Amino acid sequence: MNMLPIARILLRYASGALVSAGAVSPQLGTGIAASENAAMIAAGLMGFAVTELGYLLAKRRGGAT
Repeated sequence: MNMLPIARILLRYASGALVSAGAVSPQLGTGIAASENAAMIAAGLMGFAVTELGYLLAKRRGGAT
């Protein structure tokens, strides 16, 4: 499954929220939303998060870890 489109969408919303809150400048927010490298990093982090979540659920339910 290609996670880059999902990562780009999440980055677009996250950067919009950060700009709206005044945490980052509009130029930085645009750069984050349009960056292919940022999308690849976010996709990797999402994969990491899903893997760790699966591990925690298996451990909590007594499954093989």
